[in-house]
Amino acid sequence: MTVAGMLLEGCGNKEERAEKVKAALEEKYGGEFEVMRVMGQGVMEDYFVAEAYNTEYPDLPFSLNMDVNDGNFMDGYVMKRGTNLIAGQAAQNLGSLQGAYYVHVQSMFPDSVSSDPEISLDDYLESESTNFFTIYLYVDPGQETPESLYSAVSAILKGMEKMEGSVEIFFADEKKMDQAREYVESHAGLENEYYEIGKDCHITGIRFKEGVLQISEDSFLDIVRNRM
Repeated sequence: MTVAGMLLEGCGNKEERAEKVKAALEEKYGGEFEVMRVMGQGVMEDYFVAEAYNTEYPDLPFSLNMDVNDGNFMDGYVMKRGTNLIAGQAAQNLGSLQGAYYVHVQSMFPDSVSSDPEISLDDYLESESTNFFTIYLYVDPGQETPESLYSAVSAILKGMEKMEGSVEIFFADEKKMDQAREYVESHAGLENEYYEIGKDCHITGIRFKEGVLQISEDSFLDIVRNRM
């Protein structure tokens, strides 16, 4: 166990690796980056994992894998910027909701095809045509009717017809939304703690393709009426 522990923490200390990651990101993208954490290297692995963020986007942390030998790396920065574009468009499309809501988006793949963090939403979705996106929507149903919810949710994909994925709907108060938001804005990915936050308020998941929700209005209304 002692030997395994030494191997796990070997090949350079975390402070040195953090500086290396920071320099590599700033050379690749420009701007200023901060490294949140550097994880230990597995015994049989030739790379380590780190989490970082651009100081202009501190609420969009992402992960990075760096080769310990040559410093080559793959990172999720552009993917995070892209999913943030999707979330922004979805939030705009949900403008008819009367109560509080929170929306964020996760992709199936951690790394983007594009290397341009300033990419437009349309070009981003074009480049990610084989990806699968999950839209997490937390909504306070107190000021809504089943019909008003359907009207809002059915518009969530406007302007994003090139995207495939699912919408996961949660009924939550603002305290629960804040818990979810705080987790998303401080973690590069979603782990078990995140799913614990919403497990008791998840209403339904709806697949979508080419901008169309794969559910009928009657089915949606039936599901929602049973939970309101």
